[in-house]
Amino acid sequence: MKTIVFLIGMLFFIGSGTTQISNPYNTPLPIDCWALNQNSFNLNPNIFKHFSCFELPGNNTVSVTGLREVELSAGKEIHLKPGFSVTNLSGNGNFHAMIEKEDVGVAVFAPLTSLGEVPKCEKLELGLNLPDAITDQIENYFNGVPHDAINPFDPDQISIEANFIHYTNESLNYYEQHILPLALRNTATVRQSFGFYYEEFHTDYSVYTDGNWIRDTTSFDFRIRFSPNETGVWRTEIKIFVQGQLLYTLKPIYFRCTPSNCPGFIVGGATTNDNRHFVFENGDEFFGIGQNIAWADKPNTTMPPGYGPTRTQPPSGYVQQREYIEDLAENGGNLVRILSAEWTDALEWEKLGDYKKSMPFAWEFDQTFDLLSEKDIYILWCMQTHTAFMYENPFSADDSQAWPGNPYNTQLGLPTLESFFTDSQAWDFYKKKIRYLMARWGYSSKIAGLQPFSEINEIAGNDANVDPYFTITSFREDVNNRVIEIKNYIQVELKYNFNIGTSFTSDLGGSNGKDDITIDNDAMSEADFNDWHPYSDGRNRNLGGRWGIINDDSGWALFEKFNKPVIIGENGLNSYQLYDCKENDWHNDLWASSMMGGWATGLPWYLWKGEHNTRENFNFVREFFDTYIDFKNIDWEPMRWPGVPASWSNFFWNPDLTDDYAKKFDNYFEALYMTGDGDHINDKRAFGWVHNRSDYWYNKLTNCENAIITSNNLIAPGDDDPNNSVIINSGNGTNKYRKLRMFHMSNYQIFDIRWFNPLTGVEYIPTQETHGSGDFIVTIPNNVNFTQYNDLVFLMYPNNSSFYTPGSNSPGSEIFVLDENNDKKDSSNLNKIVEETDFNIFVYPNPTNQVVNVNCSEEIISIEICNIMGEKISTKVVNDTSTTIDMIDFSRAVYILKIICLSKNHIVRIVYQ
Repeated sequence: MKTIVFLIGMLFFIGSGTTQISNPYNTPLPIDCWALNQNSFNLNPNIFKHFSCFELPGNNTVSVTGLREVELSAGKEIHLKPGFSVTNLSGNGNFHAMIEKEDVGVAVFAPLTSLGEVPKCEKLELGLNLPDAITDQIENYFNGVPHDAINPFDPDQISIEANFIHYTNESLNYYEQHILPLALRNTATVRQSFGFYYEEFHTDYSVYTDGNWIRDTTSFDFRIRFSPNETGVWRTEIKIFVQGQLLYTLKPIYFRCTPSNCPGFIVGGATTNDNRHFVFENGDEFFGIGQNIAWADKPNTTMPPGYGPTRTQPPSGYVQQREYIEDLAENGGNLVRILSAEWTDALEWEKLGDYKKSMPFAWEFDQTFDLLSEKDIYILWCMQTHTAFMYENPFSADDSQAWPGNPYNTQLGLPTLESFFTDSQAWDFYKKKIRYLMARWGYSSKIAGLQPFSEINEIAGNDANVDPYFTITSFREDVNNRVIEIKNYIQVELKYNFNIGTSFTSDLGGSNGKDDITIDNDAMSEADFNDWHPYSDGRNRNLGGRWGIINDDSGWALFEKFNKPVIIGENGLNSYQLYDCKENDWHNDLWASSMMGGWATGLPWYLWKGEHNTRENFNFVREFFDTYIDFKNIDWEPMRWPGVPASWSNFFWNPDLTDDYAKKFDNYFEALYMTGDGDHINDKRAFGWVHNRSDYWYNKLTNCENAIITSNNLIAPGDDDPNNSVIINSGNGTNKYRKLRMFHMSNYQIFDIRWFNPLTGVEYIPTQETHGSGDFIVTIPNNVNFTQYNDLVFLMYPNNSSFYTPGSNSPGSEIFVLDENNDKKDSSNLNKIVEETDFNIFVYPNPTNQVVNVNCSEEIISIEICNIMGEKISTKVVNDTSTTIDMIDFSRAVYILKIICLSKNHIVRIVYQ
């Protein structure tokens, strides 16, 4: 019997113009199709169950002979092209094609570029169209019908669970993967995701100046989001549970992940070799450069009706927040810290377990995440403010945004705020909220870190100055246990592998002084990173004190005690109004904090709302770390000058203490820097920031600062540097003040030093120092006329080597070429190097884009230009103490300059780029 059967029925096609989607801004794409040809039908057996879509060949005849049975079973569509036919059916050969349509429709909403392909790390968004019986029950819930209702936010009532399976053998085609899934499971990677209830909006400004949210109609009220982190074929398996019962197991969906420049996710719990920085899945290090843009905060706006007294930001506020993020990206930033605040886009506030009122704000947060992906910005996401768990709102007279208005208080009826952290019913609600947050935004590779609470040591504070986190051990343990539970819930149960950390205010000591909460603090010990927020008007507290809290080697500081990455998640002057006078302290905080060994720069809190044009400061910070600093191959150790002995453990908390150790060095400058080992013995290198110690707001008082001191009853801290440094507003001083002592640098080594303007990146004439035995003294260049910020950034590395650059393999990243006079590194030769310090030669800039300047302390006879193999290409006769070499006629490459002077020769490596 010869048959050809097409059981296609109604073709299920979803595309632009379909009547199922009335929202013009949110049109889905059809599910991917598997194109078949004659060779496909020659496989044995011929059972094709792609369960999405087949595309049959046009102008092509498929031959089915003998006893062959061909079965096409598609879950969504079969595309018949003109000219397709089946012939040569003989014996019992049959050709069957059928649509096994599911009760749940599936459509692709992102990416909107190539069907069936998702670039690595980009968002795949699937929409689910559930049966009418379920959507009716959801509407019953929203309409207050008590019976036959489903809360779509409660996973106990409706749960959509998706497994994304990546097969390591990319040569297997879709068909083989479907019929052999068990054989491949052992070599497959499985990642988990969850569906979430979703409402689509657009903004309208025709009635309200600051905009209103207009809900758009969509049949796909549930979404699944996922970002593939490995190229190749992925298989998606979706199950839908209603009231705890498995009702639907959807047909598998396949897509192919294509290559991109993405280094993968920032891996949770994994750090670089020095345990100070985060790494991507491909092993590259991440160093964050950015600031807080904490929430939408546009002033003098009008909320559209229906959002109650708590929410304060209309659409224009979120547009403005994203403009700030765009400006950060345009100025070199790559990290932003955002808090989900009750007054803006917190998920759960109006009603426990019901996020309906927050759907417009969740939609705004979607747009923010899309912008982060577009601009390559990473987010440190604080998922819950501590304000909601304080008895009084410290930032406003309106306590409706604190515990008095918290639904866990008003609706759950907990006896006390403290009981939230032990009540099982409260925890059940809170876990469901966390699950929704991760289902909706946990797909993103732009999440650098998560914080379950901001400033957890402030929880339950502001009630008659009670400070229970510090003073009541059992309460601190309850809070810490809840933070640890949230971390384990996200990473272990929900299987989202992000870095999850703590957040603490500057008052680490609380009422107990320096007997602080780093002692026996399980939350800090279990965290993937720790975050500390130091604010002060004092100069030394802001620079030296911050360094000491992170790095002090007395054993109680954050890094030394926990050996985990640290970030200064907020910093600034206490009296933020002082920034209206000048921004020097903001600039100093940015550079100083970048040298303290954290996984990011300190994240400034103030000036993120566009009051001042400060984001230009990020440009050279980004260029400096991207170009020169390698956290992957080198372990860097933070240092400070002037420093203090570790035994003086209370120095940073008592800045008025007489400090004979620091005072005996009448030093005009101070520096925060990092030292690291290269590949060879005595191959130390360093980078850092050095600035005029007197460049501090109190030393530069004007009428502006004095007016703020008077109007705010500000107690001026004086210059709290125990050295009481010289008050000179210009950066210029005599030579005796222009010294820097550096520790942990190798003895008997000549070091080349490059100096940069921290704001513009302009490079000054390099210098050279020789480290004999004892202290290593570095002289700040005399030829630098300090201007706006009175500071410099420097690189220091062994003579005739180059600084490691990120991504390079350290053994091959530098070439050592010894001077002809110094071809053996024995002890006598090293002593000779120390004696010949009067000879100076400067070759700059390096790298160069055309012209190289050469200056020498004695006459230069000639300069030989050689290729990297040492073969001479050209010779220039000089007979002067300075000259220039124009590289324009040379290819862009690495060259060796042999500089022949009157008394000695000097060899240097030049990069022409």
